Amino acid sequence: MKTKLPIFLVICLLPIQQVFADTNLKSIQASINDKNAGWTAKEIDEDAAYSGYGFKQLKAGAIEEGPSIFSAISSDELEESSFLESALPSNWDWRDVDGRNFMSAMGQEQGECGSCVAFAMTATLEATLNIACNNTDAHKRLSRQHLFSCGGGSCTSGWKVSSAVRYLESNGVPDEPCFTYSAGNGSDISCSQTCSDHGDRSVVGFSSERPTTGFVKIEKIKSALLKAPLLANLVLYEDLQYYKSGVYKYVAGNKQGGHAVSIVGWDDSKAAWIVRNSWGENWGEGGYFYAAFNDPKVLMGRYTWLFDVEKIVKSGFCNN
Repeated sequence: MKTKLPIFLVICLLPIQQVFADTNLKSIQASINDKNAGWTAKEIDEDAAYSGYGFKQLKAGAIEEGPSIFSAISSDELEESSFLESALPSNWDWRDVDGRNFMSAMGQEQGECGSCVAFAMTATLEATLNIACNNTDAHKRLSRQHLFSCGGGSCTSGWKVSSAVRYLESNGVPDEPCFTYSAGNGSDISCSQTCSDHGDRSVVGFSSERPTTGFVKIEKIKSALLKAPLLANLVLYEDLQYYKSGVYKYVAGNKQGGHAVSIVGWDDSKAAWIVRNSWGENWGEGGYFYAAFNDPKVLMGRYTWLFDVEKIVKSGFCNN
């Protein structure tokens, strides 16, 4: 019997044996052509840990099930929205701001563990710190494994984004060498294996705000992105694993739950967000993909988090 997904459930994409016989490259390509969707699909690399042959449902973050709601703006927000739209650039990409890349290297992929929240969060935090310090030369890497293992994440039950944010704000996060990522084979790693001096090595003082909490408000997301990348959720479907290039929008396959990612910019000419994934640089466009602004299935940007690092910068972090 199929289990109904509860409210606030998100799922990370992971490799398992093929169980969806009706979804394959040819069927995805046919659906893209039939719907004139405008993106390109490719065969799944059997050796790639990011997808293998399918999806496995894992609790990973917080996304509220409900109707598709886009740019729902009340009358008192109309003036603000109009101002934002006129003041915003037509494109923005934290990988190329006046020729400078503030994003950290893609590095490892999440593998067979439902750790997408930790990956998306650290990618977002690393970039935010680089931006605040105006530093693109020495990217500081943060420990995904420490966040995940010590914050309450599990490879088989994932992690809620709201829980991850609360843990981060209360405890901070140490550098990557303190506890390197080793859960890619799907095995949970005990927090006891983190470095003994993690408290002294942790970056503390993070706080967050919510640009969107239930509605996809494009202007508000863009305005927040001018400050730093955003931690975000999307609803997962089978077809995303086949993405190669172009602007992704849902065309075929079963809904699998949800996934945590980092939105790093937008391109109005494509009517799309620029999104960093956690499936390695061999997936998509170097590990990134474009996602359509208004996809009633995927709901990219319905829930977003922007991190404030002002306290960290004032503590002298950028001088270390």
